[in-house]
Parts: sequence; C-alpha cells; structure tokens
Amino acid sequence: MFRPRNGPTFFHHHPELIEQSFCASQSATPASSAATHTPSIAYGRGNAPASTQLVRYCAPDDPDALDKAVTSPSVVYAAPFGDEEEEDGEGTTKYELTQASPVEDMLLQLQRRWETVVQLTLSERAGKLYSALEAADQTLSSQLAEIQQSVHQKQKELARADELQAAQQSHEREQRLLQLQHTHAQSARVQEQQVERLQQQAQQAAQRKRAEEAAVAAAAAEARAEQEAARAAAVAAAQAKQQEEAARAAAAAAAATMVGVAKCKAWAVACYESEA
Repeated sequence: MFRPRNGPTFFHHHPELIEQSFCASQSATPASSAATHTPSIAYGRGNAPASTQLVRYCAPDDPDALDKAVTSPSVVYAAPFGDEEEEDGEGTTKYELTQASPVEDMLLQLQRRWETVVQLTLSERAGKLYSALEAADQTLSSQLAEIQQSVHQKQKELARADELQAAQQSHEREQRLLQLQHTHAQSARVQEQQVERLQQQAQQAAQRKRAEEAAVAAAAAEARAEQEAARAAAVAAAQAKQQEEAARAAAAAAAATMVGVAKCKAWAVACYESEA
C-alpha cells in the first residue's frame, strides 16, 4: 500500500512500475476473482475480530465496475481452541462458521476503494510529476543549451574583443615607437646642429683669437718698428748733432785758424812794414 509523503519516492523516479503493480494480479486472475486468496477472520463469542488480512486488488479499467470486481471474502467464526464443537469446564462453546460479515465486507470494500483511490491518485500524481519533471528537464536542457550557446557567443565576443584590443595596443605601440624614433631623430638633429654651432663658434673664436694675436703681434711689431725708427732717428739726430757740433767745432777752429792766420798776416805785415 502506497502512503503519500512530501518527499520523492521510488515510484517518483520509476512511474512505469505503478501501472505494472496495479495490473499484475488482474492479468494473472479473472476480474470475478480479484482476491488472490480468501482471508480467514476468526471471531470468538462476543469478541471483536481478532485479525484481518487485507486483499490485493487490481482496479478495472471501468471505475463503475469496481463493486463487481470485488468479491466478498468468507468469514470464519471460530473458537480460539479448535475446529470442532466442544464444551469446556467454563461453559465456552467451540464451533466454526463460514459466513460473510456485512460490516467486514463494507470495511474491506471501503479499504479497497480507499487504496484504489490512493493508488490512482498517486499514479496520476506520479504521471503528472513525471511529465512535469520531463518538461522541466527539457526546459532546463533548452535553457542550458541556450546558456552554453550564450557563453560560447560571449567567449567568441570576448576573444574578438581581445584580438581587437591586442591589435589596437600593437598599433598604439607602433605609433608610440615611431613617434619616439621621430623625436629621437629630431633630438639628434638638434644636438648635431648645436654641436655644429658650437664648433663654428669655437672656430670663430679661434679665428678671432688668431686675428687678435696677429693684430697684437702686428701692433707689437709696429711698436718695435716705431721704437727702432725712433731709436734710429735718435741715433741719427745724435749723429747729426755730433756732426753739427763737429762742424761747429771745425768752423770755430777754422775761424780761429783764419784769425790766427790773419793775425799772423797782420804781424807779418806789421813786421814787414816795420822792417821796411
């Protein structure tokens, strides 16, 4: 007998076994003899039923034929001491009766109907649950496929974005490298121009220095020439002065000589005249 519970059962995962268990006894026995065996119910005098063995039942295809498929079990009223009628010392009578109990028959029918309804309900619920699980599995499979496709598409987009970013970064690096090379070339050109300018300035300074040295040397030579000329002029002047002094001395000597001669002449004349 199935008992409903909140959690999943064995038939939750194997719903096909429910119908097999339902129709196992029906396929083995005819519908008029649904009970696999006749239950034996023992009653004592004035006592309640001692035990009850339930009947396995397979529901027919037609729910209206439920009462026809259920047979009344045979009920045995018997004393607890044996099958023959005896009288004991306490006045208890032992006997066996084969008779159907209406109350027990009604209880068994209600029990079978309840079990059938429960089994059918569980079977229907299991079928619906199985269908729902299949639909959920299909939905989850489709969603998983969509998610995988979306993930694959995202991976493609990310790979494409990575490639574009790598290409852009490579292009930017090349541009920066070209710009750095151009800047380095400009800096080298500027440095070369500065070096050339400095060399020209150094050459000009050297030329100016050489010109200044040449001018100084020329000035010194000119000064030396002037000094030599002045010295030569001084020497010439001294010589001229000496010559002039000598000439003066000679003239003075000549004049003195002439005076002496004149005096001598005059003395001689005087002497001559005096002698004459």
